[in-house]
Amino acid sequence: DDYVNLGVNLIDNGQFADAEAALRRALSIDSTSQSVKLRLAILLVDLARYAEALELLESADPKVADAMTQSLKSYVLVRLGRLDEARASASCAIQLAPELAEAHASLGFVHLISRNSAEALSEWELAAQIAPERCELQANCAIRAIAYHGDVDALAFATKTRTQILKRARVNRLIVDRD
Repeated sequence: DDYVNLGVNLIDNGQFADAEAALRRALSIDSTSQSVKLRLAILLVDLARYAEALELLESADPKVADAMTQSLKSYVLVRLGRLDEARASASCAIQLAPELAEAHASLGFVHLISRNSAEALSEWELAAQIAPERCELQANCAIRAIAYHGDVDALAFATKTRTQILKRARVNRLIVDRD
């Protein structure tokens, strides 16, 4: 746990090489730890080292691989251009935990890359319903909608999401109105 905590603190401070070393040390102590594998895989994804992240995620015991692992694996597979496998991983994540907003967001991303914006928006709406407090998840979906497709539905989703995020931020006093 000490190496995991150290790795997380180093990530927070932007010291990614040292964080990776700490997490790899934690993994050498307990090579079966799904949580350490997931943290390290997330770091590798952030560093755009998708092939390494996928290798790590695929080393997970399929009997204990959880929905978050499958959801992240889906994202990595999309980045590697393996859309059918990405769709299968996202679907597996939803089967394991239908209440996991990230799983629906991942499947939405697969649909978006597959040029099926209607299904992408549907999954993202579901993710927003499941976790309305998750502003960053909704913002990421909105940004992807605009970045990949400039269609009216994507723009409407992004606008609605932005409005919800700003409203929630004001309620939480994260934004102070100066009127």
